[in-house]
Amino acid sequence: MKSKIYKICTIISAIIFIFFLGLRCSIKYFDSNNVKETIEYLASDEFEGRLCGSKENDSVADYITKTFEKYKLSKLDNSYKQGFQVNAPFRNDNTPSLTISNSNGEAKSFEYGKDFKEDMLNFNSSSETFSSEDSVNIFPSSISFRKDNKLFLFYVSEEKNFSFRSSFINDSPLSFAVVITKDVYNNMVSSLKNKDTISITLPYSVKKTEVFNVVSKIEGRDKTLKPLILTAHYDHLGKDALGNIYHGALDNASGTSFLIELSKYISSLPKPNRDIIFVALNAEEFGLLGSNDFASRYKDELKGAEVINFDMIGSENYPLTFMSGESLKDKDSTILNDLKTICTDNNLVFNVKFEDSSDHASFINNGFDSLTLSHSDVSKIHTPNDKTDFISETSIDNAFLLIDKYLMENCYGTITKILINPVLHAISFIVFLMLISHPIIKKIDVYKKKS
Repeated sequence: MKSKIYKICTIISAIIFIFFLGLRCSIKYFDSNNVKETIEYLASDEFEGRLCGSKENDSVADYITKTFEKYKLSKLDNSYKQGFQVNAPFRNDNTPSLTISNSNGEAKSFEYGKDFKEDMLNFNSSSETFSSEDSVNIFPSSISFRKDNKLFLFYVSEEKNFSFRSSFINDSPLSFAVVITKDVYNNMVSSLKNKDTISITLPYSVKKTEVFNVVSKIEGRDKTLKPLILTAHYDHLGKDALGNIYHGALDNASGTSFLIELSKYISSLPKPNRDIIFVALNAEEFGLLGSNDFASRYKDELKGAEVINFDMIGSENYPLTFMSGESLKDKDSTILNDLKTICTDNNLVFNVKFEDSSDHASFINNGFDSLTLSHSDVSKIHTPNDKTDFISETSIDNAFLLIDKYLMENCYGTITKILINPVLHAISFIVFLMLISHPIIKKIDVYKKKS
């Protein structure tokens, strides 16, 4: 009788163990090393800084599309790629120059990249001539000109190498902004007093072009539940006229790579209770244009959805930051409260900010409960030094720990959580091992007694 019970238990244990083993083998677990490798790829010279509107930016959109296809994610509508129009800067044929000329025909020229350089802010004009006859305002470290109803700014930078690049905002009140040294500033002030002429030519212009968000979906079981939307922007600031590439590893190849790895992991799990939508956003660096296009396009269809945006994931020695909208500072946010609770329960250090400086703001403005998850290290962003070398896998793992627990609590039922629990898998293996080893141990004991 005991032998029969033992055999039944062993068979059942074997079936359970094989089931869990098969399930475990089918899950494509999140791997922070994969995330870092994808960051390195997206931040490589091949994509030249992923400037929105560039062919390299389009190539990244194609890469993300193929990745979503590989993981067998569904299209939200009829296509993974959703196009929208933007005004985007492009490298023109101009040779950059800044010259001061007096009435005698004498001219003083300044060196591009050393004495002056365009700020990325706007390029509604790329060549202008100024004098004291224009509307001029001289400030302690800047000079503004108003001409033909356009506003232009020259300002002194504390950075000696002009490495910082602003986001491009085509509806900025400034037609262009130029960074200059203190010496150039002094020369310009003197020239205006002497009624000299200041001429500048910049190597960028603006054109209207179609760019793309990349969108996919994992179908949920219950269509009455509102979806969870996970987002990250993949664009950055491109390559300047000096050949410097703004790699944007932390900002935001990191968030995009985190989103891609999450899509791989979630696609291998059992079907979630609610739809999970993945959106690789474009034109964040142009003023959150991609997120605004998506949020306004789906504000009725996806009303009530919650949105987590990933922007700058993986900076070493920085706590997790939850960035919510300025308008929500004194209001309640379910998604913020849920994430704060998970952090507290798992001893994860976090900060909370209320700023509209990432894509969560577009979703909040369109009625969604949204926040950005970030390791908000701004020491290297928007410079050529934002490279993969400074990305920490430990920080990526901490971000995943938080998001995984949020997913399990908000997108999956109890049965799924039990089935994918690694502790249960280990227990089934130990029980199976004990049962099959029992006869061997028994024979060894008999042999010892005989000897």
